[in-house]
Amino acid sequence: MVDYPSRPTDKRSLRSRNAIENALIRLLKTQPLESITVTSLISEAGYSRTAFYNNYMDIRDCLDCLINRHAEQFYNVLIEYGNRSISNIGEPITYPGNVHELFFRAPYELVYSNKDFYSVLILLPEQYIFAFINNVLGRLNVEESFELKGFETENVNAELWLWSYVWDTIGRVIFWIKNGMIYSPEYMGRQQYLKRLDKIYMKTKDSKDKSK
Repeated sequence: MVDYPSRPTDKRSLRSRNAIENALIRLLKTQPLESITVTSLISEAGYSRTAFYNNYMDIRDCLDCLINRHAEQFYNVLIEYGNRSISNIGEPITYPGNVHELFFRAPYELVYSNKDFYSVLILLPEQYIFAFINNVLGRLNVEESFELKGFETENVNAELWLWSYVWDTIGRVIFWIKNGMIYSPEYMGRQQYLKRLDKIYMKTKDSKDKSK
């Protein structure tokens, strides 16, 4: 498990961090990270220099905190809907609305509701995208976070599956944003979800082939 820096957790600090980090997103839409100063950031946020340094060491630390916040949200969605899906792994695959479909759709709904952040993230140097992914994966203690009975009966390596799922989802999110988010979150989730049908299709095809 990765250790993340502790920050003040009182309501005032949380409110100031939220305002400052949202201001950073706005500035990153129009200028590179290297050109953003503490002065320009606090001016955009409407907070004092003292408020900034009470929460961050510098601009890059502020960006790290922003990435950490959104990675935690992504992780929480993964845990919530992942456990629902795993606990119902034997449920027939139908669309829409079952727990498996919701597991694939939920991250795209989260991304859409925070599209300003994710649109900025993919414009940053790749190291920050990797930092986001590693932040999510660093939180994953599979045995503690997930009910694995369903995976065990399916002979699936849960940790490998979840790691590949996170990478796959982020890759699709990047594609989605770079194409102007022309598809709905439901569509994106369904496209990823329908990969599960390959297993059923192959079983059906194998059965037909053997009967010939």
